[in-house]
Amino acid sequence: IDSFVKPGISRLFRMQTGDGGFAYWPGERTVSWWGTLYAVSALSLAQEAGIEVPEENLDKAVRFVYDQLFGDKKETIKRFRLGDGPIHALAAVVLARAKKLTKPELEVLMQGYDGLPGEAQAFLLWADALVGLHPPAKLKEMAKRFKPATPKSHYRWYENTNRQSAASLLAIMAIDGASKQADEFAGALMQNLRPEGGWISTSDTGWCLLALGTYFQVKAPAGPGEVPVTLTQPGKTPVTLKLGKTSQEVALDAEAFLADPRVTLAGPAGRLLHWNLNITYPDPASRTENLEHGFAVEKRIENLNGSNEIRVGDILKVTVEFEDQRKSDYEWNHYEFLALEDPLPAGLLAVNRALKSDIAVSKEEEESDDTAKGDDSDEWWSDWEDGAYKLSPDHFEMQDDRVMAFKNRLWSGRHRFTYFVRAICEGSFRLRPTRVSLMYDPEIFGLTAADRIEIRPAR
Repeated sequence: IDSFVKPGISRLFRMQTGDGGFAYWPGERTVSWWGTLYAVSALSLAQEAGIEVPEENLDKAVRFVYDQLFGDKKETIKRFRLGDGPIHALAAVVLARAKKLTKPELEVLMQGYDGLPGEAQAFLLWADALVGLHPPAKLKEMAKRFKPATPKSHYRWYENTNRQSAASLLAIMAIDGASKQADEFAGALMQNLRPEGGWISTSDTGWCLLALGTYFQVKAPAGPGEVPVTLTQPGKTPVTLKLGKTSQEVALDAEAFLADPRVTLAGPAGRLLHWNLNITYPDPASRTENLEHGFAVEKRIENLNGSNEIRVGDILKVTVEFEDQRKSDYEWNHYEFLALEDPLPAGLLAVNRALKSDIAVSKEEEESDDTAKGDDSDEWWSDWEDGAYKLSPDHFEMQDDRVMAFKNRLWSGRHRFTYFVRAICEGSFRLRPTRVSLMYDPEIFGLTAADRIEIRPAR
């Protein structure tokens, strides 16, 4: 795993600012409080797993977290209001894992515990289990009040019901990993797993995998022998399987499943059953119509030489325009952390245009310590041209097979993003759909239809 972990650690430290915190994107100067806590958590996990992490940089980051949380002790409790409780409670876990949190300091944070959101309570109890403020019996009593959170759509990027359940499971594992309550939370997280193999976003997928990984490390393995399991599909004869240490595959009736997409698995109580549902469906590259689920997206490609045909060596201008459906419904909204992903066909290569933000950033925004906050100056300063705002991304990546642009804050309306590509080889190539979505609420998205592009030989 070194080929993944080591570059990941290097990338994180490229986001570290001079004061020890971490920005949301590489090269930014503004510290993200949430991003810092995520970064320090990931680096601490890597270090605990035996991976080499620069000690000086990590210590500097931990000191930054401590100063942010306890720099003004008189204000600490005030900061634990409804909206800030979970993030500051996560900071307590970060410090507790680094052995930089004392019992008296945690006691300050625990004041008003009963009035905090469930996620904040889970993080604080996890920190308590590490620090030892309350005896184990008291912690077990407090943890019994936890209930799995019901997943729901996000209204803000920092709201995450799966993360709350994952934090609760991590707290329970630190307090009493053998409890039936741990089984309940692990089962709830597995039940919330989405068909594509993750949870709502990469953020809560990471949290769920961390919590489930911790759970399965201590969960007793199944005993020897085979276990009878009955698989029932509505309208079909039940199938009985004998499952042991090897897996079995059962083909479902596709037409019956489309008519009633339910499958029931029943087995003896007290045994863990791991299952996967594999569905084969048309490749997105075969889409013939746009898909609008919050955003309407359009794409066009123009040859800079004015020709209607494309030849090897030509420079092309790619324009992606999108508009949110709330604007089209005459409502106004602001969005946080939008992602634009435009796949490149094999015959095109993105041209480095050294993108920089064209937005005038106010001094107040530069000094802000939270990338999710700030005023609406982006909207006021953004360029408007031919019926659309010019999208100036906060982060931009060009890869061999796609171009990606990210915007931390966006407002309702029509937006336009442009970049350039070069035709590098002749042939007929597929244009896969362009996608615009919210990073922390990916069910709000839009897709273009697929297309083809013809590239002729150079003259």
